Amino acid sequence: MFEPNKPRRSDVPIEQLPEQMQSELWHMIFMRPLKGLPLTSPQRFNFFKNPNKTLSVVHSQVEPHFSDSVTAPYVEAYEKVPFPSRIYVYDTGEELVMTLTQKN
Repeated sequence: MFEPNKPRRSDVPIEQLPEQMQSELWHMIFMRPLKGLPLTSPQRFNFFKNPNKTLSVVHSQVEPHFSDSVTAPYVEAYEKVPFPSRIYVYDTGEELVMTLTQKN
């Protein structure tokens, strides 16, 4: 599951999550195995835009449970970007899909 060589697709509009940020999320996903944790579907990302012009991203999964977060200043271009509150990344078996919709 979550092999880096699988095709990747994003259903998240770039107006809500710029391409550079989407690339960063893919990078965060594939850093997890380097820390010794297996990846399961779905991966979740929660976004928090802070008043001090920083963006916090919390990356988590249910089984095995983990939660990790990053907070960093964002570039001026992101000032008006309406980041979604949560993004899901699923492994469909054939491809990896980034989406705003939780699947049952």
